[in-house]
Amino acid sequence: MREFGRHSPVANTSGPKEALSGNLKDFFSRYESAFTSSNVGAIAKVFADMCLITTPEEVLLVRNDNELRTILNGISSRYRAIGVRSVKIASFTEIELDPYHALAKVQWSLHRNDGTEIVSFDVTYLVRMTEDGPEIILLIPHSEEERLREKGLFAPSRGAGSP
Repeated sequence: MREFGRHSPVANTSGPKEALSGNLKDFFSRYESAFTSSNVGAIAKVFADMCLITTPEEVLLVRNDNELRTILNGISSRYRAIGVRSVKIASFTEIELDPYHALAKVQWSLHRNDGTEIVSFDVTYLVRMTEDGPEIILLIPHSEEERLREKGLFAPSRGAGSP
């Protein structure tokens, strides 16, 4: 089996809960800050070397290089074009799968400068714990496109994904 990841799984010396819990919420808080500031470099750091992004229309296997940064720049540009000035975690649920993997379901809320909500939607992430911390290996946006369409704000494009 070919190893794509740049990190080894974390050694489980203190038990699965200590390996994932707490770290994951902080991890997504940093992700939230990076998205709000449109810091593509910081956003890319939360993803594994290779990750899957799946939508109802496509499944993308994305390398964490210029390919991912191009997708992230496109998302940031589209969000700015519809008036998004901040991205906030409205709710967060974590399900530990084993000592090295967890599912995180995040409800994201996109806001204007004045704080009014533009739209909210759910995304599920499969996160792998490594020696360097958590990394996203799978992203599944559940309702982003639908919610944006409902508000007349969505123009589809390749690699359309969520935070």
